Amino acid sequence: MDKTTPKLSIITVNLNNVEGLRKTLDSVACQTFTDYEHLIIDGGSADASIEIIKEYETKYNGVKDGLYWVSESDKGIYNAMNKGIMVAKGEYLQFLNSGDYFYNNNSLVLFSELTHNNPFLIIGDDMIEDENGIRKKHYHPDRASIFFLMTGAFAHAATFYNRKLFKDFGLFDESYKIGADYEYYLRLFLLHKIEYAHINQPITVFTTGGISGDKTFELIRRQEREKSQLKYIPDIYLNDLKTLIKKSKEFDSLTNSRLIKYAKGIRQIIVNLRSFK
Repeated sequence: MDKTTPKLSIITVNLNNVEGLRKTLDSVACQTFTDYEHLIIDGGSADASIEIIKEYETKYNGVKDGLYWVSESDKGIYNAMNKGIMVAKGEYLQFLNSGDYFYNNNSLVLFSELTHNNPFLIIGDDMIEDENGIRKKHYHPDRASIFFLMTGAFAHAATFYNRKLFKDFGLFDESYKIGADYEYYLRLFLLHKIEYAHINQPITVFTTGGISGDKTFELIRRQEREKSQLKYIPDIYLNDLKTLIKKSKEFDSLTNSRLIKYAKGIRQIIVNLRSFK
């Protein structure tokens, strides 16, 4: 990369989410790490989003001439994200969509500290914030085990992609409505054996509510996750994994009920034997 290339391209996708967009843009403008460009891909919002973007132009503190925005109709969130990829210039790409925001002003410093060895992926932890403002930390493992890939989820906003990944392994699959990021993780980890560097601290905050709490959303999410699993995991292994996960959940249930009672009973026997002595 030449000297005019920013270390990071932050890509923000938005559609009629003016309050979420404001929160996202304010968190970017407060970052102490400034070797970034910011690309805002708006889907033709009818609310005050464009006014917020124009206001943000005066707050932007990244690389010179590094603020880009467009407002036009698209074919969905992953079409918009792919648009951002096509115009991005950074060594790494991050998708911080409207409503999500950085955990604190030094979040990108933690990212920059892990870029020296040029890993293909850098993934941080995040905080999940509910509609009441209550936060819970979302932890990630240091490696992408098959069990985590089947049952967990990476923090998409806290993922930094080396731009080479999109060149070598393609863009997001736009046939997905909400699960193309999950498909891309499986593509990278299972098909291409990519590893990642882990930031064991919160990088971003993901806000729940809205569509993510809708029953239809949850149904589509499950269907698209299964579609991706069938794509990358052979049926014979997939069935075994599902059985293992089911048994693991049953064991957890036992751990929280019968086994605890059993352990208490054993403990009482030991207490009785000690008193007998």
